[in-house]
Formats: sequence, structure tokens, C-alpha cells
Amino acid sequence: MSRTSLFTVGLIVSSLASCGDPASGTSSSAAPPAPPSAAAEAAPFQAKLEPAAKYEAGKPGSFNVVVDAKEGWHINPDYPYKFTIKDDVPGVDFPSMVVTDVKRTESQATMTIPFTPKDAGSKKIEGTCALSVCKAERCALEKVTLSTTVSVE
Repeated sequence: MSRTSLFTVGLIVSSLASCGDPASGTSSSAAPPAPPSAAAEAAPFQAKLEPAAKYEAGKPGSFNVVVDAKEGWHINPDYPYKFTIKDDVPGVDFPSMVVTDVKRTESQATMTIPFTPKDAGSKKIEGTCALSVCKAERCALEKVTLSTTVSVE
């Protein structure tokens, strides 16, 4: 093999090693996942939980999961968005631990998560949002963990 061929092979191997997983849109040099939060931000989108200011024990309430596509990206109209509550939350009833009903616009997807708090106090709610945003060349499929604490009176 000639020197030029070896150099070309070396460049290709080096390029592939730095690409990571193109289907997930991540590279091998990506930082480790951040701990769950009320908002998770990756390159093509921002995902967050939006709770109400307060809730009353025994009365139905809800919070929103909101995904905003960043400039140059759009909400994937065909992807089955889903929010899955991580665990049972003491003092909170959810009609379903998995919510798939989503309202979409070109740049935003919103899921309303209904629940009924049984008693007063702070309640930490955590879940995973499966989502997808696209641009002309490709789509990014992501799962992000989000959490928030709601105040119940």
C-alpha cells in the first residue's frame, strides 16, 4: 500500500471515530448526561416542565411538558411523543403513568400531564420525554429526563 493510501485510510478512520452515533445525533466526545431538571437543553431543542404556581390537595391539576425546536429545526409531525412518569409519587395520583397526547406546531410540542395531589406539601415529579425534531437533512430522536417540584396547599 502506498503512503498516500495509508494516509487516506488514517484520515477516514480518524473521521469515523469522532462521528459517534449519527442516528442519535451524538458524538463520541459528548459530555455525560446532565442530571434531571425542569429543563433539558440539547443542540436542536429545549425540553422543560411547566407546572402551575400552586395546586390544592384533592383537586385535579396538571403541568405541561414543552419541547421547543431551535432555529433551523422543526417538531417531527410523525414521531410518537411520549412522557413517562418515572415512579409512583407519594401523595399524587396520575390517571396514567404514560401520556402520548401531544399538541404540535411547527416549532413546539406540548403534552399536558394530569394528576391529583392527595395531600399538602412539596411533590417531586420526574419522567422521561421521548421526542424528535428534524431539519432538512435528518431527524434527531431523543429521550430526556425532566423533573420538577410542585407545591400543594
